[in-house]
Amino acid sequence: MKPLLLVALTVLAFQAQAQDKYVCKRGDSERVVEVVYSNPSSQVPCEVHYTKSTGTEVLWDAKNEKGYCESKAKAFAEKLTTLGMTCSGLDATATEQPTAAQVQQDTAAPLVETQTYSNSAPETQAAPESQPKKVSTAEPVSAPEVPVQTQTPVTEESATQPAQAPAEKPQGQPE
Repeated sequence: MKPLLLVALTVLAFQAQAQDKYVCKRGDSERVVEVVYSNPSSQVPCEVHYTKSTGTEVLWDAKNEKGYCESKAKAFAEKLTTLGMTCSGLDATATEQPTAAQVQQDTAAPLVETQTYSNSAPETQAAPESQPKKVSTAEPVSAPEVPVQTQTPVTEESATQPAQAPAEKPQGQPE
């Protein structure tokens, strides 16, 4: 099911157009940040895609706000430059549609996810790249309440003799 979903998403992604695209490199590492529009004649809805060796993630999306995806993509590319990468912006006309050879290569490539670890990239030292960070919005779960029974200490004397109720004092009499 997962490979079929990846192929379907890849085909749909090629049908959308990318306008802003930044290719960031450092050594053998390459990252691509691009804005993808689901309707080529409109700036919204849009998504910011982040592609690295382990796959592609959608970082931001907008349904109504024009310019949101473009500013987020540019800001993220600038952040990558502060991490030591060199980023260059590319025109969308060079990357609108894949060639037949690219499509064939993409479909022939195995759809196996592999984890890669690198000591050279600062963003990979904290966690493996293939593991997305998940944020829980669930409320804390408290432990179920268990009734606690308390017992009064039993002395030897009271264990062998019947319990005696304290003597009642008549009302109005001093103690």
